[in-house]
Amino acid sequence: MSQGHTTPLLYLSRLFSDRHISVTLITTPANYSAIKATLKTDSISVIDIPFPDNIAGVPPGVEITDNLPSMSSFVNFVQATQQLQPRFEQLVRSLPPVTCTISDGFLIWTQDSADKLGIPRLIFYGANIYSMTMCNIMAQFKPHAAVGLDDEPFAMVEKSTWIQWLDSKLVANKPVLYVSFGSQAEASTEQLREVAIGLEQSNVSFMWVVKSKQLRLIGEGFEERVKGRGKVVGEWVDQMEILKHEIV
Repeated sequence: MSQGHTTPLLYLSRLFSDRHISVTLITTPANYSAIKATLKTDSISVIDIPFPDNIAGVPPGVEITDNLPSMSSFVNFVQATQQLQPRFEQLVRSLPPVTCTISDGFLIWTQDSADKLGIPRLIFYGANIYSMTMCNIMAQFKPHAAVGLDDEPFAMVEKSTWIQWLDSKLVANKPVLYVSFGSQAEASTEQLREVAIGLEQSNVSFMWVVKSKQLRLIGEGFEERVKGRGKVVGEWVDQMEILKHEIV
């Protein structure tokens, strides 16, 4: 596809090979020599299959996006790679039993091939996980949608309600007592109510994380009576993030 995607995939291949995992790389003729030179090992098999001819806007012999005359040809180039599918499947069938295939995220058709061959497919992106996460957040949650100006800042990730609450206590300079029994401990109704009484009478700000089923056992009116000073959370929280918060 492109050098920026291919190189990390070659490094991954070498990591597999160093751990005595059999690796076969499938590429095209114009990329074969460069891949062999980069790998610098004979322990990884490299096999080429013919690249499609007569792609609109793509000169003959161009088999990597870096050599495209214009990125306006990119979509045609990617779509043309689907013509590799029959030869790809034929080649995979001829190999010793294959555990899984790893293919670039742009080669969507390889998922169809993997399903057809009954082989798991792992998607590989050359970019790091941070940039991929940011791209997914932008696409799914559109945090930039409400921005009116090109240079107006916006938050990529919305803070959780419990962190926002801790932030408000930090601004008010009111230290917070964090209370949690963890996910494994089982507390009786009497113990839960004793803790509730203690927190209510303490007159300190607190965050109490309890299981959702335990919320019903604390007693009616507790959350309303401690509203503003105390926060009861009945869902999973990132405990490390809470403990690292400077107001806790």
